[in-house]
Amino acid sequence: MIPNLATHEILTSWDTTGRYTTDKRKNAITLRFLLAHSSGAGYDKSNPGLAMVTKSQGREINVGATVNERFDYPLLFEPGTGWMYGTGMDWVGQLVECLTGQDMESYMQEYIWNPLEIQKITFWPSRHIDINAECMQMTVRDATSRHVVSLQKPFLAEGVSECFGGQGAYAAMKDFLKILRSILADDGKLLAKETTAMIFQPQLGGWRVCGITKESNTKYWLLQSRVQELENDLFLLRLAYNDSPTDYLKESLNQYGIIPDQPEENSGSNTPSPG
Repeated sequence: MIPNLATHEILTSWDTTGRYTTDKRKNAITLRFLLAHSSGAGYDKSNPGLAMVTKSQGREINVGATVNERFDYPLLFEPGTGWMYGTGMDWVGQLVECLTGQDMESYMQEYIWNPLEIQKITFWPSRHIDINAECMQMTVRDATSRHVVSLQKPFLAEGVSECFGGQGAYAAMKDFLKILRSILADDGKLLAKETTAMIFQPQLGGWRVCGITKESNTKYWLLQSRVQELENDLFLLRLAYNDSPTDYLKESLNQYGIIPDQPEENSGSNTPSPG
């Protein structure tokens, strides 16, 4: 269904010169894995290993007009064996378009926005004067002054030529809340009751994690070595101790990930690190 994603191998090692190695994956990439962020598909903007791969290919981090172009890099682990917040939803968007013959804008208009009488959600704000006028200015904290300044580069879905299912839509808060209210109330307007129930079921198998990451040659992320029980299987956070090479600043809090231990033969090189 998604030929480009199907060719992605697993990143096994990398170094600061741009050299990296991959292995062919053994497990299938399923829709459930993509939806639960357990497919191994990460983001180069938040993972040093994937960032290095992108740079070694002569590309800019998190830049590309299409999903295939922007996310053309390896998986971080065998599908179904770890958790990493990443590009899964973007690939699901590609799958929806392939199966329905509609782009994401048309599909969501028909099956989500119209049933809830939503007026201000779109993947293309520039085509809607009222929505474009209300878009918030994105800001970042300057690495030198630590002051909050306007973002000077394209933000996520700016400059794209197709809908990005994981990061592409712009919404008025009241309309976004209509979606959340519908799901939490289980009113049947969007999903069957059995489907809604699945959203709140654990999807990671109750894994126990010992040493969430083993980043042998990096010093950017909070390392945790205590065994933890993932009580709700939903999500983890990380705290950056220092500025990172992928634009996360010291003391920022971000989504975290779980990557299985790497084989001993890779211990002398950088193993894929959480994003």
